[in-house]
Amino acid sequence: MARTLVSNTMVPLTEMAVGDGGIDGGADADVMPSAAQRALVRERHRRPLNRLVRDEKNASIVIAEVYLPEEVGGWWSRELGLYDEDGELFAVANVPPSYKPVLAEGSGRGQFFRMMLIHKAAGNIVLKIDPAVVVATREYVDEQVTAVRMAVTEAENRYATKASVAALSDHVDEVGRMAADALPRSGGDVSGPINLKGSSVELQLTDTQQPLTLGRFRLVSSGGMLIVDRNTAGDGSFSTFVRACTIDGNGNISTPAGILADLFKTRANVNLPAYNNDGRGFLEFGGDTVIWRLFMAGPTGNLILGSYNVDGTNRHQPFYINYTTGQWAFGVRPNFAGHEPWDTGNLPNPLTTDGGALIANRGFNFGVGYGRSALQVSPNGTDSIGGAFTEWNANRTPALQIDCPWNEAAYMGIRWTQWGARHLAAIDCYAGGSDAAVPYISMHVGGRVNAFTFGGSGTLVAQGDIHAGNGGGILATNGNVYMSWAGQWLSTYLTGLSGGKANSGAVCQWNTDITEFGGVSTGSSSGQADLPAPYVLVGLRNGFYTHYLRAVQLRNQ
Repeated sequence: MARTLVSNTMVPLTEMAVGDGGIDGGADADVMPSAAQRALVRERHRRPLNRLVRDEKNASIVIAEVYLPEEVGGWWSRELGLYDEDGELFAVANVPPSYKPVLAEGSGRGQFFRMMLIHKAAGNIVLKIDPAVVVATREYVDEQVTAVRMAVTEAENRYATKASVAALSDHVDEVGRMAADALPRSGGDVSGPINLKGSSVELQLTDTQQPLTLGRFRLVSSGGMLIVDRNTAGDGSFSTFVRACTIDGNGNISTPAGILADLFKTRANVNLPAYNNDGRGFLEFGGDTVIWRLFMAGPTGNLILGSYNVDGTNRHQPFYINYTTGQWAFGVRPNFAGHEPWDTGNLPNPLTTDGGALIANRGFNFGVGYGRSALQVSPNGTDSIGGAFTEWNANRTPALQIDCPWNEAAYMGIRWTQWGARHLAAIDCYAGGSDAAVPYISMHVGGRVNAFTFGGSGTLVAQGDIHAGNGGGILATNGNVYMSWAGQWLSTYLTGLSGGKANSGAVCQWNTDITEFGGVSTGSSSGQADLPAPYVLVGLRNGFYTHYLRAVQLRNQ
């Protein structure tokens, strides 16, 4: 700019660049411009100027403007650079950090960037732009209309004849009437086609009963799509906006919000590609690449959910709903709160809720830890299997019932083993060989078959000794009985009794020495003396007027 003042030359400014300051993401980082800069810190996009004008109110200010359309973006804007026709950086500035979205991200917006240059040599700047890249703002259009009106008025006052001015005035009035008829200001009909041409044109619709941030919308034709935006800028310029929806050339609608409708309906035979069944409509999820599709199969009416690979081929079919029965059919076993349900795939031949029989040669295997029950029978409310002893063969319900159809076979009710390799014990029931025989229960222990047998008449048969109590009586298999109170077997006790009995004609012997008892008077008075058992009298001793009884105890031999 200093050189232009000295040499009285002009500065042709042609382009403006937008950069992110070399910062990835974040809205809080600023970039400070420097007079020593020869380029932006990190340039993101450069574009021909949309507008380059001198400020009407201050001739020392030049306004440079560039427009970035919706398809440009995907980065943050923090710095601006103004370039001349030789590609040299003329001016640099910073802007508040803001993210410039792009349509591929699902939401895009067009955005204007303006740089205001204040210099006393502003008149040395060439005000020249390329009309092929211009996007007219409302402010620019208003300025041009005002300029035309002033030019007409000035021409009328200074140069035109009265007749030419009148003719021009009539022509302007005619054009005004044609414009009013074609584009009525308040109500009315527009006839004939209206074609808005340009690389990115728009039609704005404003509801004057609403704020500009809520009631102003625009229709834009850009990138082969029809776009609907809502203005969110306070000045109504669409410098910020919300993308309401886009419609591509095939009629596909994309919107970041929900769709509210009373009815969704699609035509037949136009929706599904060749690798699907003939469908009658579908919903797709996944954006540009279809990941999920919910559709109805035409021939059956079934509702199907399918997933797809990148090339469009089928990947999975998690489930479908049968149109006739309403039944859900899953392609894989579902998961409920992190748990896998049991079904006929992982629980073959399950019992029904009404009870039922297990398949032959199948049974239950219980894996149970210490302190837990493998099988537990509990009352059903107030109803239980308890009852009187006498009803055991009547109407009482057992916790376990084993049917024994053949009276000549023993039926095992329970058996204990060491993992099936060594048999420890078992209990059999035997009907007795006929329907009239007395049945019995037989217990087998170790290698002893029928170690204990309980007969139907109440008999107990044991093939070994029967012990009563801990170290008490014993009933041996030979019939002998050990008597813990006597400390000997009954046979020994009885033998001892037989050995202490004297044989016929045996001689008795004294078992004790002679013992004298009492005294019986031999005088004028009488007397009596008796010997206690088991003593016997063996003699008398005569004392002074007294006799003493002499006795001993006897033993056999």
